[in-house]
Amino acid sequence: MIMHLLGVLGSEYLNLDTGGKDFNQKVQVNDSILGWLKNHDMYVNNKGQKVYKVNQVEYVYLGIRFENIEKISEDIGFDIGNSDDVTQAKLLNGFCKAFDNLSKYDRSLQLSYIGNKLDENSKKLLKELTEFL
Repeated sequence: MIMHLLGVLGSEYLNLDTGGKDFNQKVQVNDSILGWLKNHDMYVNNKGQKVYKVNQVEYVYLGIRFENIEKISEDIGFDIGNSDDVTQAKLLNGFCKAFDNLSKYDRSLQLSYIGNKLDENSKKLLKELTEFL
């Protein structure tokens, strides 16, 4: 099931690990609730994010969260691997963006967990990709 993540404007704080802003209050909603929100005032803020305003509360659209992503992740990866270069770059950019909110320690730990679970073909491809960076 797809869930949408919203941040409540006014609940932002400075994340000392990343140096960026994050939200203390976040809400997950399904497609029908997001559809309901779209019937209210909506604008795009200076960061290019959609903001929905309902009863004096403003919600910033942060992205999609999949329930049971583990079950479909390999299929999604395969489909994106067979997509064009723009789609593939967007996947990697989105993946890397998720790491922006992690502390240096948590990022290193998570990368070690991922690296430990990669098969040889994935490791080889990632090494080839780094040659172009």
